[in-house]
Amino acid sequence: DGEDNRSTITQSGSFSSTEIEQTGEGNRSTVGQTGSLAGTSVTQDGDTNTSTVTQSGFGSSTDVTQTNFTGFVGNTSTVTQSGAGSSNTVDQTGTANSSTLTQSGIGAIASITQNGQGNISTASETGLDSDLAVTQLGTGNNSGVTQNGAGSEVDIFQDGTSNVSSVTGTALGSTVDVSQTGTGNSSTVFQSNALLTNAVGADVDVIQNGTTNTSTVRQLAGGADVLVDQDGTSNFSDVVGIANNSDVTIEQDGTGNRSEVDQNAVTLPLAAAFNENQSANVTQNGEGNTQRLNQFGRNQIASITQIGEDNISGAPGGAVGITQVGENNTANLLQEGDRNRSTINQGVGGSTTI
Repeated sequence: DGEDNRSTITQSGSFSSTEIEQTGEGNRSTVGQTGSLAGTSVTQDGDTNTSTVTQSGFGSSTDVTQTNFTGFVGNTSTVTQSGAGSSNTVDQTGTANSSTLTQSGIGAIASITQNGQGNISTASETGLDSDLAVTQLGTGNNSGVTQNGAGSEVDIFQDGTSNVSSVTGTALGSTVDVSQTGTGNSSTVFQSNALLTNAVGADVDVIQNGTTNTSTVRQLAGGADVLVDQDGTSNFSDVVGIANNSDVTIEQDGTGNRSEVDQNAVTLPLAAAFNENQSANVTQNGEGNTQRLNQFGRNQIASITQIGEDNISGAPGGAVGITQVGENNTANLLQEGDRNRSTINQGVGGSTTI
């Protein structure tokens, strides 16, 4: 229905089905299916929408819906599936939204929803029974997800303008949740079960509300939980975890706060075997507070609370505020006010409260 609508369908498998519905101007849809019992549904309404679907797996399904009532640049969706029993749903409403989805695993599930203008989603799944959900609302948000592990779950939600999320996961059974609301926030999550490490069942939650907040999480160990919650403007968090069964919680509220947590700051993956059960809790409220924490060994506990302005526990890229080496160290730091300074160094079995 409309002008210059085009549809090309190629099916070479048995008992496959395709349903195409296009309304408006310049819609184009290309579907290629070579697997049996595959199903494809494409609905496009508006100007210059384009959808390309390629499926070669047995029993896979794709559902694409694109709507554009603005009369400007249309939405674009590209889906490639080569695994059996995989399913995906792509729903785009607005202008110039783009979704690229590649699935090569068995039984993988993906859901992409974009509503607004100029949002970009790029996702790749190669794991078994992986689940992926990306929701982007607003303008110019960008999400990139790469899953190479089995049973991984990733949930991305971005609402606002120019938020960026990047997730790379090669860890088995990992869970990543990223929620960003506002303008110019950036989240990077990297999980790996690289040689001699065991990044199995690692969880990451990143919540950022406000403007130009930045979070980086790198997990190279298993059973670890990381929570980053930043609310305000230009807050920065960097977490490196190479310790099994460890917990990290970062909460920053205000402007220009900076937190760096390194659990076992050693570049060799072998070190993960000797580091476990570390705990770090960081709370910073105010403006310009800075903390840097390094934990080595087993059963380390550190709690850092800074409230006010320009309080420093260590310095970014320089002196470390709290260093724990060995086993069973506990450090509790509270700085309230403005421009306080502190440094804590612990060996084996120490306990410090400031």
